Amino acid sequence: MDPLTYAIMAQLNPTPDIAADVKLKTKEYCQSTIEQQKRNPMFFFELAARSPDLYVKFWALVALEEIVTHHYQDYDATMRQNMHEFYFQLIEKQPLAVLCSPYLEAKYASLFCLTLRQDYPEQWPDAFSRLLSLLKLGSATDASLKMRYISISPEAR
Repeated sequence: MDPLTYAIMAQLNPTPDIAADVKLKTKEYCQSTIEQQKRNPMFFFELAARSPDLYVKFWALVALEEIVTHHYQDYDATMRQNMHEFYFQLIEKQPLAVLCSPYLEAKYASLFCLTLRQDYPEQWPDAFSRLLSLLKLGSATDASLKMRYISISPEAR
């Protein structure tokens, strides 16, 4: 197990046998990873996509939320566009990477909303049309997620 996965598991896995000092060190390690990678949000998308572990996926999405909340305004238009693209590509090409549990779906939807608040409509004019284009994917999980998204769209009401 790589050090980041170990640190995430120590933080999120409710195992009572992890010592307090180890928990503190793993928390610091997780936070330092976010700090080191804050200019590289694709690291966290890729971590969520490739990890088989739900705790790691969840942590990667939490890290992305933190980055969007605190550092996104510093990104240039190209970086923002890359995030928009990767967000939808992950749903289109690897839907089970982030839509495999209700809490991951909710976290991914939350990430969409946080990004949307900052970029729509000026920097992400096609956000809702792109979202609605996912309807052709057709799975019940995708439909559930799309309904959550649609509920925030003023145009969809």
